[in-house]
Amino acid sequence: AGDVVVEHIDENGNVPLESPEVLDGREKLGENYTTSSKVFDNYDLISVPSNATGTFISGSQTVTYVYRRRDAGDVIAHYVNTAGIPIESDEILDGTRSLGLPYATAAKVINGYSLYLVQGAETGVFSSGRIEVTYIYKKDPSVIVIPGPLTPVTPINPSPINPINPINPLTPVTPVNPSTPTTPTTPTTPTTPIRVATPSQITIPGRDEDVVIRPTRPLATPSIATSSNTSRGGSGSSGSNTTSTVRPGKATVNNNTTSMNAIEKPVIVTDEPKTPQPQKAQLSKDTTKSISDTRVALSVPKTEDKDATPVYGLMLIMSSALAVLCIFKKRRTE
Repeated sequence: AGDVVVEHIDENGNVPLESPEVLDGREKLGENYTTSSKVFDNYDLISVPSNATGTFISGSQTVTYVYRRRDAGDVIAHYVNTAGIPIESDEILDGTRSLGLPYATAAKVINGYSLYLVQGAETGVFSSGRIEVTYIYKKDPSVIVIPGPLTPVTPINPSPINPINPINPLTPVTPVNPSTPTTPTTPTTPTTPIRVATPSQITIPGRDEDVVIRPTRPLATPSIATSSNTSRGGSGSSGSNTTSTVRPGKATVNNNTTSMNAIEKPVIVTDEPKTPQPQKAQLSKDTTKSISDTRVALSVPKTEDKDATPVYGLMLIMSSALAVLCIFKKRRTE
Protein backbone atom coordinates (compact mmCIF):
# COMPACT_ATOMS: atom_id res chain seq x y z
CA ALA A 1 0.00 0.00 0.00
CA GLY A 2 0.99 3.63 -0.28
CA ASP A 3 2.66 5.65 2.54
CA VAL A 4 0.86 8.14 4.81
CA VAL A 5 2.69 11.48 5.27
CA VAL A 6 1.87 13.53 8.43
CA GLU A 7 2.73 17.30 8.31
CA HIS A 8 2.58 20.06 11.03
CA ILE A 9 2.65 23.52 9.43
CA ASP A 10 2.08 27.21 10.31
CA GLU A 11 -0.89 29.02 8.86
CA ASN A 12 1.33 31.78 7.45
CA GLY A 13 3.13 30.50 4.39
CA ASN A 14 2.58 26.84 5.26
CA VAL A 15 6.01 26.72 6.90
CA PRO A 16 6.61 23.23 8.36
CA LEU A 17 7.17 23.28 12.10
CA GLU A 18 9.10 20.02 11.94
CA SER A 19 10.04 17.42 9.37
CA PRO A 20 7.10 15.44 8.00
CA GLU A 21 6.42 12.04 9.55
CA VAL A 22 5.99 9.07 7.11
CA LEU A 23 3.98 5.93 7.93
CA ASP A 24 5.26 3.01 5.84
CA GLY A 25 2.50 1.27 3.87
CA ARG A 26 4.34 -1.83 2.70
CA GLU A 27 2.26 -4.96 3.17
CA LYS A 28 -0.45 -2.88 4.96
CA LEU A 29 -3.04 -2.49 2.28
CA GLY A 30 -6.43 -2.30 3.91
CA GLU A 31 -5.05 -1.90 7.42
CA ASN A 32 -5.95 1.06 9.66
CA TYR A 33 -3.62 3.92 10.59
CA THR A 34 -3.79 6.63 13.23
CA THR A 35 -2.11 10.08 13.52
CA SER A 36 -2.11 12.78 16.24
CA SER A 37 -1.29 16.47 16.69
CA LYS A 38 1.76 17.78 18.57
CA VAL A 39 2.52 20.57 20.95
CA PHE A 40 4.77 23.40 19.75
CA ASP A 41 6.02 26.41 21.72
CA ASN A 42 4.20 29.66 20.94
CA TYR A 43 1.65 27.88 18.73
CA ASP A 44 -1.97 26.79 19.02
CA LEU A 45 -3.64 24.03 16.96
CA ILE A 46 -6.36 25.52 14.81
CA SER A 47 -7.16 22.77 12.24
CA VAL A 48 -7.42 18.97 12.49
CA PRO A 49 -7.62 17.07 9.15
CA SER A 50 -10.51 14.74 8.38
CA ASN A 51 -8.14 11.88 7.45
CA ALA A 52 -6.31 11.97 10.78
CA THR A 53 -7.38 8.31 11.03
CA GLY A 54 -8.06 5.98 8.08
CA THR A 55 -7.03 2.92 6.05
CA PHE A 56 -3.96 2.30 3.97
CA ILE A 57 -4.73 2.39 0.26
CA SER A 58 -2.79 1.71 -2.85
CA GLY A 59 -1.80 5.36 -3.27
CA SER A 60 0.02 7.76 -0.86
CA GLN A 61 -1.94 10.00 1.56
CA THR A 62 -1.09 13.32 3.31
CA VAL A 63 -2.40 14.30 6.77
CA THR A 64 -1.87 18.03 7.56
CA TYR A 65 -2.24 19.71 10.99
CA VAL A 66 -2.35 23.55 10.91
CA TYR A 67 -1.09 25.73 13.79
CA ARG A 68 -1.25 29.46 14.58
CA ARG A 69 1.43 31.51 16.34
CA ARG A 70 0.24 33.23 19.55
CA ASP A 71 0.01 37.00 20.04
CA ALA A 72 2.84 38.87 21.77
CA GLY A 73 3.27 42.34 23.27
CA ASP A 74 4.28 45.28 21.08
CA VAL A 75 7.82 46.61 20.85
CA ILE A 76 7.97 50.41 21.16
CA ALA A 77 11.01 52.56 20.35
CA HIS A 78 11.09 56.07 21.92
CA TYR A 79 13.24 58.99 20.71
CA VAL A 80 13.78 61.70 23.34
CA ASN A 81 16.32 64.35 24.35
CA THR A 82 18.27 64.41 27.59
CA ALA A 83 15.32 66.10 29.34
CA GLY A 84 13.02 63.22 28.39
CA ILE A 85 11.04 65.29 25.91
CA PRO A 86 10.12 63.43 22.70
CA ILE A 87 11.88 64.84 19.62
CA GLU A 88 10.66 62.26 17.15
CA SER A 89 7.59 60.04 16.84
CA ASP A 90 7.71 56.56 18.35
CA GLU A 91 8.19 53.41 16.29
CA ILE A 92 5.80 50.58 17.19
CA LEU A 93 6.38 46.98 16.14
CA ASP A 94 3.09 45.06 16.25
CA GLY A 95 3.20 41.86 18.28
CA THR A 96 0.12 40.20 16.76
CA ARG A 97 0.92 36.55 15.81
CA SER A 98 4.57 37.27 16.67
CA LEU A 99 5.24 35.47 19.96
CA GLY A 100 8.74 33.99 19.79
CA LEU A 101 9.74 35.81 16.61
CA PRO A 102 12.79 38.12 16.56
CA TYR A 103 12.49 41.90 16.45
CA ALA A 104 14.95 44.71 15.73
CA THR A 105 14.85 48.46 16.34
CA ALA A 106 17.21 51.13 15.07
CA ALA A 107 18.27 54.67 15.89
CA LYS A 108 17.17 57.55 13.68
CA VAL A 109 19.11 60.41 12.25
CA ILE A 110 17.63 63.57 13.74
CA ASN A 111 18.82 66.98 12.49
CA GLY A 112 20.66 68.96 15.22
CA TYR A 113 20.93 65.99 17.59
CA SER A 114 23.36 63.13 18.07
CA LEU A 115 22.70 59.76 19.71
CA TYR A 116 23.75 59.82 23.34
CA LEU A 117 22.38 56.66 24.99
CA VAL A 118 20.21 53.61 24.31
CA GLN A 119 18.05 52.12 27.09
CA GLY A 120 16.57 48.66 26.48
CA ALA A 121 17.27 45.84 24.04
CA GLU A 122 17.53 47.09 20.47
CA THR A 123 17.06 43.53 19.18
CA GLY A 124 15.40 40.51 20.73
CA VAL A 125 12.39 38.20 20.62
CA PHE A 126 8.72 39.13 21.00
CA SER A 127 7.41 38.15 24.41
CA SER A 128 4.00 38.09 26.07
CA GLY A 129 4.62 41.56 27.60
CA ARG A 130 5.32 44.93 26.02
CA ILE A 131 8.96 45.80 25.28
CA GLU A 132 10.22 49.41 25.24
CA VAL A 133 13.49 50.74 23.82
CA THR A 134 14.48 54.36 24.43
CA TYR A 135 16.96 56.26 22.29
CA ILE A 136 18.28 59.37 24.04
CA TYR A 137 19.75 62.25 22.02
CA LYS A 138 21.66 65.34 22.97
CA LYS A 139 21.66 68.69 21.29
CA ASP A 140 24.51 69.47 18.84
CA PRO A 141 25.37 73.18 19.36
CA SER A 142 27.23 73.48 16.02
CA VAL A 143 24.14 72.75 13.98
CA ILE A 144 21.50 75.42 13.34
CA VAL A 145 18.10 73.95 13.01
CA ILE A 146 15.85 75.65 10.47
CA PRO A 147 12.28 74.53 10.89
CA GLY A 148 10.46 73.59 7.73
CA PRO A 149 7.18 75.12 6.64
CA LEU A 150 4.12 73.89 8.34
CA THR A 151 1.81 71.70 6.32
CA PRO A 152 -1.58 73.40 6.09
CA VAL A 153 -4.47 71.44 7.45
CA THR A 154 -7.36 70.95 5.09
CA PRO A 155 -10.51 72.20 6.81
CA ILE A 156 -13.42 69.87 7.07
CA ASN A 157 -16.51 71.02 5.24
CA PRO A 158 -19.13 71.62 7.88
CA SER A 159 -22.36 69.78 7.31
CA PRO A 160 -25.50 71.89 7.31
CA ILE A 161 -27.41 71.66 10.50
CA ASN A 162 -30.95 70.51 10.04
CA PRO A 163 -33.32 72.83 11.84
CA ILE A 164 -35.21 71.23 14.66
CA ASN A 165 -38.90 70.94 14.04
CA PRO A 166 -40.66 73.24 16.47
CA ILE A 167 -42.90 71.63 19.01
CA ASN A 168 -46.58 71.97 18.29
CA PRO A 169 -48.04 74.53 20.66
CA LEU A 170 -50.51 73.26 23.19
CA THR A 171 -54.15 73.97 22.68
CA PRO A 172 -55.28 76.51 25.26
CA VAL A 173 -57.66 75.16 27.82
CA THR A 174 -61.09 76.75 27.93
CA PRO A 175 -61.54 78.38 31.33
CA VAL A 176 -64.33 77.12 33.49
CA ASN A 177 -67.23 79.48 33.93
CA PRO A 178 -67.06 80.98 37.38
CA SER A 179 -69.95 80.14 39.65
CA THR A 180 -72.50 82.83 40.33
CA PRO A 181 -71.87 84.36 43.74
CA THR A 182 -74.61 83.67 46.21
CA THR A 183 -76.61 86.55 47.59
CA PRO A 184 -75.68 87.13 51.21
CA THR A 185 -78.47 86.69 53.67
CA THR A 186 -79.95 89.73 55.30
CA PRO A 187 -78.40 90.19 58.72
CA THR A 188 -80.81 89.95 61.59
CA THR A 189 -81.59 93.06 63.54
CA PRO A 190 -79.69 93.00 66.81
CA THR A 191 -81.88 92.84 69.87
CA THR A 192 -81.79 95.60 72.38
CA PRO A 193 -79.75 94.45 75.36
CA ILE A 194 -81.53 94.29 78.67
CA ARG A 195 -80.34 96.04 81.72
CA VAL A 196 -77.49 94.20 83.38
CA ALA A 197 -76.36 94.96 86.87
CA THR A 198 -72.75 95.99 87.33
CA PRO A 199 -70.67 94.54 90.17
CA SER A 200 -70.72 97.85 92.02
CA GLN A 201 -74.53 97.78 92.14
CA ILE A 202 -74.99 94.18 93.33
CA THR A 203 -74.79 93.21 96.96
CA ILE A 204 -73.70 89.62 97.56
CA PRO A 205 -76.71 87.93 99.21
CA GLY A 206 -76.57 85.47 102.01
CA ARG A 207 -78.30 82.13 102.01
CA ASP A 208 -81.75 83.52 102.68
CA GLU A 209 -81.38 86.95 101.14
CA ASP A 210 -82.54 88.30 97.84
CA VAL A 211 -80.30 89.92 95.24
CA VAL A 212 -80.98 93.64 95.37
CA ILE A 213 -80.07 96.00 92.58
CA ARG A 214 -79.73 99.52 93.94
CA PRO A 215 -79.57 102.62 91.81
CA THR A 216 -76.29 104.53 91.79
CA ARG A 217 -78.03 107.78 92.70
CA PRO A 218 -80.87 108.44 95.16
CA LEU A 219 -84.15 109.21 93.62
CA ALA A 220 -85.12 112.83 93.75
CA THR A 221 -88.23 113.86 95.54
CA PRO A 222 -90.52 116.70 94.70
CA SER A 223 -89.29 119.94 96.10
CA ILE A 224 -90.85 121.06 99.28
CA ALA A 225 -91.86 124.68 99.44
CA THR A 226 -90.28 126.37 102.36
CA SER A 227 -89.93 129.90 103.46
CA SER A 228 -86.61 130.00 101.63
CA ASN A 229 -88.06 129.03 98.24
CA THR A 230 -91.39 130.85 98.30
CA SER A 231 -90.04 133.15 95.68
CA ARG A 232 -89.61 130.15 93.39
CA GLY A 233 -93.17 128.92 93.78
CA GLY A 234 -92.94 127.09 97.12
CA SER A 235 -95.15 127.62 100.18
CA GLY A 236 -93.75 128.90 103.40
CA SER A 237 -94.19 127.26 106.79
CA SER A 238 -95.24 130.44 108.56
CA GLY A 239 -98.90 129.55 108.08
CA SER A 240 -99.69 132.67 106.06
CA ASN A 241 -102.59 132.65 103.73
CA THR A 242 -100.38 133.06 100.73
CA THR A 243 -101.34 130.42 98.18
CA SER A 244 -98.76 129.01 95.82
CA THR A 245 -98.92 126.13 93.39
CA VAL A 246 -96.18 123.50 93.08
CA ARG A 247 -96.02 121.24 90.06
CA PRO A 248 -94.93 117.71 90.95
CA GLY A 249 -91.51 116.71 89.77
CA LYS A 250 -91.14 114.72 86.55
CA ALA A 251 -88.40 112.14 86.21
CA THR A 252 -86.82 111.29 82.82
CA VAL A 253 -84.27 108.64 82.00
CA ASN A 254 -81.15 109.36 79.96
CA ASN A 255 -80.47 106.50 77.58
CA ASN A 256 -76.90 107.56 76.77
CA THR A 257 -74.76 104.76 78.24
CA THR A 258 -71.10 104.04 77.78
CA SER A 259 -71.38 100.24 78.10
CA MET A 260 -73.90 97.59 77.19
CA ASN A 261 -73.68 96.16 80.70
CA ALA A 262 -74.11 99.45 82.57
CA ILE A 263 -77.38 100.29 84.31
CA GLU A 264 -79.01 103.38 83.01
CA LYS A 265 -78.83 106.16 85.57
CA PRO A 266 -82.03 108.04 86.10
CA VAL A 267 -81.77 111.78 85.60
CA ILE A 268 -84.21 113.89 87.55
CA VAL A 269 -85.55 116.98 85.87
CA THR A 270 -87.55 119.26 88.07
CA ASP A 271 -89.61 122.06 86.62
CA GLU A 272 -90.55 125.15 88.42
CA PRO A 273 -93.08 124.29 91.20
CA LYS A 274 -96.61 125.19 90.26
CA THR A 275 -98.65 122.80 92.39
CA PRO A 276 -99.22 122.79 96.14
CA GLN A 277 -96.59 121.08 98.27
CA PRO A 278 -97.52 117.51 99.31
CA GLN A 279 -97.64 116.54 102.95
CA LYS A 280 -94.62 114.86 104.56
CA ALA A 281 -96.49 111.62 105.17
CA GLN A 282 -97.51 111.39 101.52
CA LEU A 283 -93.94 112.25 100.50
CA SER A 284 -92.50 109.43 102.61
CA LYS A 285 -95.04 106.99 101.19
CA ASP A 286 -94.22 107.98 97.60
CA THR A 287 -90.51 107.67 98.27
CA THR A 288 -90.92 104.19 99.76
CA LYS A 289 -93.04 103.09 96.81
CA SER A 290 -90.46 104.46 94.33
CA ILE A 291 -87.63 102.58 96.03
CA SER A 292 -89.61 99.34 96.19
CA ASP A 293 -90.32 99.58 92.45
CA THR A 294 -86.59 99.47 91.69
CA ARG A 295 -85.95 96.28 93.67
CA VAL A 296 -85.98 92.98 91.83
CA ALA A 297 -86.96 90.03 93.95
CA LEU A 298 -85.34 86.70 93.18
CA SER A 299 -86.96 83.37 93.85
CA VAL A 300 -85.76 81.65 97.01
CA PRO A 301 -85.90 77.84 97.10
CA LYS A 302 -88.28 76.59 99.77
CA THR A 303 -87.21 73.98 102.27
CA GLU A 304 -89.32 71.61 104.33
CA ASP A 305 -88.43 70.59 107.89
CA LYS A 306 -89.24 66.99 108.86
CA ASP A 307 -90.05 65.84 112.39
CA ALA A 308 -87.40 63.25 113.33
CA THR A 309 -88.54 62.76 116.97
CA PRO A 310 -89.81 59.15 116.48
CA VAL A 311 -86.52 58.14 114.94
CA TYR A 312 -84.52 59.61 117.79
CA GLY A 313 -86.75 57.87 120.34
CA LEU A 314 -86.32 54.50 118.66
CA MET A 315 -82.56 54.93 118.65
CA LEU A 316 -82.59 55.77 122.39
CA ILE A 317 -84.61 52.64 123.24
CA MET A 318 -82.27 50.42 121.24
CA SER A 319 -79.18 51.91 122.93
CA SER A 320 -80.68 51.35 126.40
CA ALA A 321 -81.53 47.75 125.61
CA LEU A 322 -78.02 47.11 124.35
CA ALA A 323 -76.51 48.60 127.53
CA VAL A 324 -78.73 46.42 129.78
CA LEU A 325 -77.77 43.30 127.81
CA CYS A 326 -74.06 44.06 128.24
CA ILE A 327 -74.43 44.52 132.01
CA PHE A 328 -76.38 41.27 132.32
CA LYS A 329 -73.71 39.26 130.50
CA LYS A 330 -70.95 40.79 132.58
CA ARG A 331 -72.62 39.82 135.86
CA ARG A 332 -73.33 36.33 134.61
CA THR A 333 -69.68 35.74 133.79
CA GLU A 334 -68.64 36.86 137.29
